[in-house]
Amino acid sequence: MYAELTLSTPHRKSRVEIIGGGENVLYTSIPSINGQLILLKKDKTYTLTIFDDKNVFTFNLQFIQTKRNHFQYYYAFEIMHTSFNANKRRDIRKFSDIPAFVTHSAEPTQVCRIVDISLSGAKLECINPIKRSHVSLHMQGKNSLVQLPTNILWESSINKYYYYGVQFLQPQPQEV
Repeated sequence: MYAELTLSTPHRKSRVEIIGGGENVLYTSIPSINGQLILLKKDKTYTLTIFDDKNVFTFNLQFIQTKRNHFQYYYAFEIMHTSFNANKRRDIRKFSDIPAFVTHSAEPTQVCRIVDISLSGAKLECINPIKRSHVSLHMQGKNSLVQLPTNILWESSINKYYYYGVQFLQPQPQEV
Protein backbone atom coordinates (compact mmCIF):
# COMPACT_ATOMS: atom_id res chain seq x y z
CA MET A 1 0.00 0.00 0.00
CA TYR A 2 1.21 3.50 -0.75
CA ALA A 3 -0.28 6.98 -0.70
CA GLU A 4 0.29 10.05 -2.86
CA LEU A 5 -0.75 13.63 -2.23
CA THR A 6 -1.60 15.76 -5.28
CA LEU A 7 0.05 19.15 -4.93
CA SER A 8 -0.86 22.45 -6.54
CA THR A 9 0.95 24.10 -9.46
CA PRO A 10 2.92 22.69 -11.12
CA HIS A 11 0.71 19.61 -11.10
CA ARG A 12 2.80 17.11 -9.12
CA LYS A 13 2.33 14.33 -6.64
CA SER A 14 4.36 13.34 -3.63
CA ARG A 15 4.43 10.08 -1.76
CA VAL A 16 3.34 10.38 1.88
CA GLU A 17 2.90 8.00 4.78
CA ILE A 18 -0.42 7.73 6.58
CA ILE A 19 0.41 8.29 10.25
CA GLY A 20 -3.08 7.98 11.69
CA GLY A 21 -6.55 9.35 11.73
CA GLY A 22 -9.73 9.88 13.62
CA GLU A 23 -13.26 10.95 12.90
CA ASN A 24 -13.01 13.06 9.71
CA VAL A 25 -9.29 13.74 10.33
CA LEU A 26 -6.27 12.18 8.64
CA TYR A 27 -2.60 12.62 9.57
CA THR A 28 0.22 12.22 7.02
CA SER A 29 3.95 12.69 6.82
CA ILE A 30 5.09 15.96 5.29
CA PRO A 31 5.37 15.56 1.50
CA SER A 32 8.60 16.31 -0.32
CA ILE A 33 9.90 16.46 -3.88
CA ASN A 34 13.61 15.86 -4.46
CA GLY A 35 14.25 16.13 -0.72
CA GLN A 36 12.52 19.54 -0.39
CA LEU A 37 9.62 19.63 2.08
CA ILE A 38 6.38 20.94 0.61
CA LEU A 39 4.54 23.56 2.64
CA LEU A 40 0.76 23.52 2.25
CA LYS A 41 -1.72 26.38 2.47
CA LYS A 42 -4.25 26.39 5.27
CA ASP A 43 -7.87 25.77 4.27
CA LYS A 44 -6.85 24.70 0.74
CA THR A 45 -8.24 21.42 -0.62
CA TYR A 46 -5.88 18.61 -1.66
CA THR A 47 -6.38 15.10 -3.01
CA LEU A 48 -4.87 12.06 -1.31
CA THR A 49 -4.90 8.77 -3.21
CA ILE A 50 -4.17 5.49 -1.44
CA PHE A 51 -3.35 2.43 -3.56
CA ASP A 52 -3.37 -1.17 -2.39
CA ASP A 53 -3.18 -4.33 -4.51
CA LYS A 54 -6.84 -4.23 -5.53
CA ASN A 55 -8.31 -0.82 -4.71
CA VAL A 56 -7.83 2.92 -5.04
CA PHE A 57 -9.14 5.15 -2.26
CA THR A 58 -9.41 8.88 -2.95
CA PHE A 59 -9.83 11.52 -0.26
CA ASN A 60 -10.53 15.21 -0.84
CA LEU A 61 -8.91 16.86 2.16
CA GLN A 62 -8.62 20.33 3.55
CA PHE A 63 -5.28 21.15 5.15
CA ILE A 64 -5.79 22.16 8.80
CA GLN A 65 -2.35 22.50 10.38
CA THR A 66 1.13 21.17 10.98
CA LYS A 67 1.39 19.13 14.18
CA ARG A 68 4.29 17.83 16.22
CA ASN A 69 4.58 14.68 18.27
CA HIS A 70 7.92 14.49 20.08
CA PHE A 71 10.48 15.02 17.28
CA GLN A 72 8.22 14.21 14.32
CA TYR A 73 6.20 16.77 12.37
CA TYR A 74 3.14 15.79 10.36
CA TYR A 75 0.17 17.33 8.58
CA ALA A 76 -3.43 17.22 9.78
CA PHE A 77 -6.25 17.23 7.22
CA GLU A 78 -10.02 17.34 7.50
CA ILE A 79 -11.67 14.72 5.25
CA MET A 80 -14.21 16.44 2.98
CA HIS A 81 -15.13 13.56 0.63
CA THR A 82 -14.05 9.97 -0.05
CA SER A 83 -14.41 7.63 -3.02
CA PHE A 84 -13.36 4.10 -3.92
CA ASN A 85 -12.39 2.43 -7.24
CA ALA A 86 -10.78 -0.77 -8.40
CA ASN A 87 -7.05 -0.33 -9.09
CA LYS A 88 -6.49 -0.49 -12.87
CA ARG A 89 -2.70 -0.20 -12.79
CA ARG A 90 -0.79 -3.41 -13.38
CA ASP A 91 2.46 -2.13 -11.88
CA ILE A 92 3.26 0.12 -8.95
CA ARG A 93 4.46 3.54 -10.10
CA LYS A 94 7.52 5.22 -8.60
CA PHE A 95 7.57 9.00 -8.31
CA SER A 96 10.38 10.55 -10.29
CA ASP A 97 11.72 13.77 -11.70
CA ILE A 98 13.70 12.39 -14.64
CA PRO A 99 14.55 14.66 -17.58
CA ALA A 100 13.78 13.01 -20.90
CA PHE A 101 12.92 13.76 -24.50
CA VAL A 102 10.48 12.35 -27.04
CA THR A 103 11.24 11.86 -30.72
CA HIS A 104 9.32 10.97 -33.85
CA SER A 105 10.78 11.08 -37.35
CA ALA A 106 8.19 13.61 -38.57
CA GLU A 107 8.22 15.93 -35.52
CA PRO A 108 10.77 18.07 -33.69
CA THR A 109 12.32 16.69 -30.49
CA GLN A 110 10.14 17.38 -27.44
CA VAL A 111 11.79 17.93 -24.05
CA CYS A 112 9.79 16.56 -21.11
CA ARG A 113 9.99 15.28 -17.55
CA ILE A 114 9.01 11.81 -16.32
CA VAL A 115 6.69 12.39 -13.35
CA ASP A 116 6.23 8.74 -12.45
CA ILE A 117 7.41 5.46 -13.93
CA SER A 118 6.75 1.71 -13.70
CA LEU A 119 7.93 -1.36 -15.57
CA SER A 120 5.15 -0.97 -18.14
CA GLY A 121 4.78 2.80 -18.58
CA ALA A 122 5.25 6.36 -17.40
CA LYS A 123 3.57 9.71 -16.97
CA LEU A 124 5.22 12.57 -18.87
CA GLU A 125 4.98 16.32 -18.29
CA CYS A 126 5.74 18.47 -21.34
CA ILE A 127 5.66 22.18 -22.15
CA ASN A 128 4.50 21.58 -25.75
CA PRO A 129 1.94 19.07 -27.03
CA ILE A 130 2.97 15.75 -28.58
CA LYS A 131 1.16 15.25 -31.89
CA ARG A 132 1.81 11.53 -32.50
CA SER A 133 0.48 8.40 -30.78
CA HIS A 134 3.68 6.36 -31.26
CA VAL A 135 6.92 8.02 -30.12
CA SER A 136 10.35 7.09 -28.75
CA LEU A 137 11.12 8.10 -25.18
CA HIS A 138 14.79 8.80 -24.41
CA MET A 139 16.12 8.99 -20.85
CA GLN A 140 19.36 8.51 -19.00
CA GLY A 141 19.79 5.03 -17.54
CA LYS A 142 22.41 4.08 -14.97
CA ASN A 143 25.13 3.59 -17.60
CA SER A 144 23.79 4.88 -20.90
CA LEU A 145 21.01 6.71 -22.71
CA VAL A 146 17.94 4.45 -22.98
CA GLN A 147 15.50 4.63 -25.90
CA LEU A 148 12.05 3.07 -25.46
CA PRO A 149 9.33 2.91 -28.13
CA THR A 150 5.96 3.90 -26.60
CA ASN A 151 2.26 4.26 -27.27
CA ILE A 152 0.51 7.30 -25.84
CA LEU A 153 -2.56 5.99 -23.99
CA TRP A 154 -4.00 9.25 -22.65
CA GLU A 155 -3.33 12.97 -22.53
CA SER A 156 -4.47 15.97 -20.52
CA SER A 157 -3.40 19.55 -19.92
CA ILE A 158 -3.32 21.68 -16.80
CA ASN A 159 -2.41 25.35 -17.10
CA LYS A 160 0.57 25.49 -19.47
CA TYR A 161 1.65 21.83 -19.05
CA TYR A 162 0.72 18.78 -21.14
CA TYR A 163 0.56 15.35 -19.50
CA TYR A 164 0.78 11.98 -21.25
CA GLY A 165 0.43 8.41 -20.09
CA VAL A 166 2.74 6.23 -22.16
CA GLN A 167 2.97 2.45 -22.40
CA PHE A 168 6.36 0.94 -23.15
CA LEU A 169 6.25 -1.36 -26.19
CA GLN A 170 9.17 -3.38 -24.85
CA PRO A 171 10.08 -4.16 -21.24
CA GLN A 172 11.83 -1.34 -19.38
CA PRO A 173 15.52 -2.11 -18.89
CA GLN A 174 16.51 -2.83 -15.29
CA GLU A 175 19.24 -0.17 -15.50
CA VAL A 176 16.70 2.69 -15.46
